[in-house]
Amino acid sequence: MKFFILLTILITQITNVAFGANLTISPSAITLPDVGNTLKVTVDIDDVEDLGGFQFDLLYDPSVVTLENINDIIILSEDLLSTNGRKSSTLGPDINNQDGIVTLGAFSYGAQSGYNAYTKATSLVEATFKVRSQSNSNISLNNVLLSDTSANPILVNKETGAELVIETNPDDGGGGTCFVCSVLIDKIHFFQFIVFAPFLFFYFFHFRKYKI
Repeated sequence: MKFFILLTILITQITNVAFGANLTISPSAITLPDVGNTLKVTVDIDDVEDLGGFQFDLLYDPSVVTLENINDIIILSEDLLSTNGRKSSTLGPDINNQDGIVTLGAFSYGAQSGYNAYTKATSLVEATFKVRSQSNSNISLNNVLLSDTSANPILVNKETGAELVIETNPDDGGGGTCFVCSVLIDKIHFFQFIVFAPFLFFYFFHFRKYKI
């Protein structure tokens, strides 16, 4: 009897959980611009139906990139969450450049005329970071919470972050040969020729002299 009750509760909880969603930071790989310049990413969602609200953290290395102010975060909730006739409001953003984290979100409320159904990737947030240094790093998602318009949780199938990479300079070992190295190699080849040339000439004429 106890097993049947627990099973019933479990089935009820699973039924109340909406279908899963995928969240992706786009683009997935970014070459860092020069220090002082900015880069832009979006947090996209797909495979979600009847989205009523969301909240998550963006994690980043503050020694590499920072968010200057709240205007660097655009929460696209008005267009995204109001398509079913509900009103929407934002949460945050709460920027902490010391620890490299920004917390943000949005939710909808009120009467609705239908469901929010998204079959393609749709942007939830747009963030503009300022580059502080040149170092390989990443921007990732954490503490992701999604809910539908009935306040039921929406499962998250996958969270994908973005890689920040420095541009490879061929002169710094990225596949090219530096000018100084080329000069040294040429001088070594010339030195080898000067040293071994007499032996080659001696061998050649000696061989011709005793050739039958």
